[in-house]
Amino acid sequence: MRGVPKIFGPWGIRLCGVLISLAGLFFVGVELLALSAVVGILPLHAQAEKTVLETPPRPPPQEGNVIPRKVLVLDFVNQAKDTKSDYLSVSVAEALLDPLKKTGKFYLLPRASSTSPGINSGASGSTFDENAARERGRAVGADVVVIGNFVSVGDKVQIQTKAIDVHTGQIAVAKTASGKLDATVFDLIQSLANDMSTAMASALPPIPSQLVITQRVGFGLYAKDFRTHAFVGAGLPLGQPNPYLTLGLSALADLQFEFLHKYLNPYFSFAATAAGGQQSVSGMTIFSAVGGVAYTFTLPWKFRYIKSFAVTPFVAAGASFGTIRAAPDLQTQSYNYNVFTLSTGATLDAALSDRWSLALTLRGNYLAESQTPLPLIYVMLGAGYKI
Repeated sequence: MRGVPKIFGPWGIRLCGVLISLAGLFFVGVELLALSAVVGILPLHAQAEKTVLETPPRPPPQEGNVIPRKVLVLDFVNQAKDTKSDYLSVSVAEALLDPLKKTGKFYLLPRASSTSPGINSGASGSTFDENAARERGRAVGADVVVIGNFVSVGDKVQIQTKAIDVHTGQIAVAKTASGKLDATVFDLIQSLANDMSTAMASALPPIPSQLVITQRVGFGLYAKDFRTHAFVGAGLPLGQPNPYLTLGLSALADLQFEFLHKYLNPYFSFAATAAGGQQSVSGMTIFSAVGGVAYTFTLPWKFRYIKSFAVTPFVAAGASFGTIRAAPDLQTQSYNYNVFTLSTGATLDAALSDRWSLALTLRGNYLAESQTPLPLIYVMLGAGYKI
């Protein structure tokens, strides 16, 4: 961008150094973590991943060289908080174990592995948190997690249960049973357990061992949990103050997904900004395309109508290109540019459903041109969608 007005403050170079240092540390940490998990250096997470995909402690393969799915059954939630029926939380969950085992289609994980604070507790008037259950299943290497709740009013009770595929998030089987809260409730529980086990055996057959091995290395089979956003907002060129550019209108789209390991989430984004100008610059257009890594953390916040909150920090690098319209004299001149770009920031998602979320993103881009580097801060609102 030689020959055009310098559009940054004098502290741009120092900011670039700070951003590059932070990005470098983030890249090194994430890459080492992902590499160690893949090759088995990190025992806890690597072993959990290997348990799921390579050498899980399962019974011998079934007929046709297939591997049973690993099932975790969690305690049921007493939705009405009726202390007289608290015993059903464990009774219903335990009743499912024997019928599931008799199908010969599943490997049952110890229920002791499900006793984690907050996992089996639901707020009054709410159903079991499917996202939390899925995360718990992932943590212990389960393929399927069985959850449920019950409501007792007087001498009547209704029990609901469902089996969730941990990898896809889909509800594979759902069953409901109603009856009296007396001695016959145990017959009701046993009938529900038998029906649930039969339906699960049909809907969740064992996995071919070849598919499990392929999932470890195949992009199409093991890339999952795709999340995308669309944002609009403001792009602010920084300076002390910046004498040439003003606040601009920005739009951005991004894509993130889990690939090979949960700590390695490829991340891509494309942003467009139209900034106004003043003095000898009439305006500037900026198109940025970057790729890098991201990781999503679930937050423990609870609000009405919001299923869950999550924050996704990321770091990425790529290129920016566009046009600067300068008017040093009476005649306007345009200058095209193409420069290396460093990007970092975070996105906050408020999930309204299993797929849709409201999103807020705060990010910074650094256009690293040798003579006139330009830092930009973006603040944008938008929507997210989980594919």
